[in-house]
Amino acid sequence: MTYAFTLKDPLSGRNRTEPVTGRQLEVLSYYRRYLTAHHCAPVLREVCQYFGISSTHGALRHLQALVRKGMLMPVTGTGGRVRGYTLTEAGRLATDPLTMGDLPPVTSRQNRCLLRRLAQAVE
Repeated sequence: MTYAFTLKDPLSGRNRTEPVTGRQLEVLSYYRRYLTAHHCAPVLREVCQYFGISSTHGALRHLQALVRKGMLMPVTGTGGRVRGYTLTEAGRLATDPLTMGDLPPVTSRQNRCLLRRLAQAVE
């Protein structure tokens, strides 16, 4: 299942549409719940363990895709290394209905509501 969110490109100022897969929304929801519960970002091994991913590179690719799609923002430490990620406003809006526990898949009506809320937040 794929959801499309319209985001404003920070460089050109134009809107762009990036598809966010259901698995990426699950990773984003887990990331948000972890940040809320522990007040720090999970390490890659914790993401791998939670989702049953055998390689940390697989978890890193999910997180990098979410950064590319505007849902997460990297936090850099000294030396320019990425030390974690924070949720952007788009990421918060995308996971609002998902933080309430195990919900059934988002319907097309709910997807339209998410898109509308995201578009209002970007403007």
